[in-house]
Amino acid sequence: MKEEGTDAFFVYVNEGYNWENAYYLSGFRGTSCSLLLTSEREYLVTDGRYLQQANDQSDFKVVDQGKKGMASALLELILEIGPKCTGFEGDRVPESFFRKLQRPELKWKDLSHVLPHLRRFKDESEIENIGVAADIASRAFEKTLEAVCEGISESSFSNLLEYNVREAGAECGWPGHGFVVVSGERSSMPHGAPTGKKIMSGEWVTVDFGATYNGYISDITRNFVIGRPANKMIELHDLVIRAHEEAAALLRPGVKCSDIDSVARSIISEAGYGGFFNHGLGHGIGLEIHERPRLSSASEDVLYPGDVVTVEPGIYIQGLGGVRIEDDYLVTPEGADCLTGKLKRRMVSI
Repeated sequence: MKEEGTDAFFVYVNEGYNWENAYYLSGFRGTSCSLLLTSEREYLVTDGRYLQQANDQSDFKVVDQGKKGMASALLELILEIGPKCTGFEGDRVPESFFRKLQRPELKWKDLSHVLPHLRRFKDESEIENIGVAADIASRAFEKTLEAVCEGISESSFSNLLEYNVREAGAECGWPGHGFVVVSGERSSMPHGAPTGKKIMSGEWVTVDFGATYNGYISDITRNFVIGRPANKMIELHDLVIRAHEEAAALLRPGVKCSDIDSVARSIISEAGYGGFFNHGLGHGIGLEIHERPRLSSASEDVLYPGDVVTVEPGIYIQGLGGVRIEDDYLVTPEGADCLTGKLKRRMVSI
């Protein structure tokens, strides 16, 4: 706040939206609150449903919203404290809410960039949580594969995987996101949702999945087939693994994210499939499934120690199918550690 010329900062959570930033700062996981931070003290405004939870989860001073609307309660607190300039998240605060806070004596500054920047650099507890989420997802995937047989539907596989993720100790798979389970020609859809389509012998299956532990997520993509796949899919799988591994070998502090993307993209392009790699190479993960930094051709990010990123090259050919291999990496001062390395990248044939 000092660097930005503000002496207060507020975070608003409504019906769960933006819970990640409130949790990151305060430890509170409720779905309705406002945080107000000053150089002297931190406040957490919430209603009667969450007062006990707020006191249990956070060291912030808890303020009872009472019968007032959230905007009125927050405004009252801001006016009482009297900051000269208050920071806010312009990209996460609805205009209708912000209008209710306007007063002639109050000055505001949009600090939307601050928390995404801070959340990039994971501390030891965050890294541990992501590592546990990775282990849970890996074990759950292997257990789910044991139950696969010809004729199982994409949806049934996804539901069983979600069940096994929870049984292994996760809060859920991904909050607000379903897993990607696509088979046969449908595997050419990078973000295809599972359907009732049955998985038949020889069909390629791509699964993009993860787990959430203490709010932190893992993000993994693997492929399997019942029986033997087409030789073309084996060729594509080997090519994607090569692109993945050569790009991942470049992960280290100071490297441009666009350069890492370029390495994987060049390998796939030189093999004649550049037009079928239709997304960025990866992204940061943490409390959300997509965070900074971005690994793409358009990214201006540079890697730093503490970044946790995915590497996920893919090839998607309509009428044939698609292949993606995704792992999670922690950028260290010396290079990078794979957090999902316990789950082998090899194609699984059942």
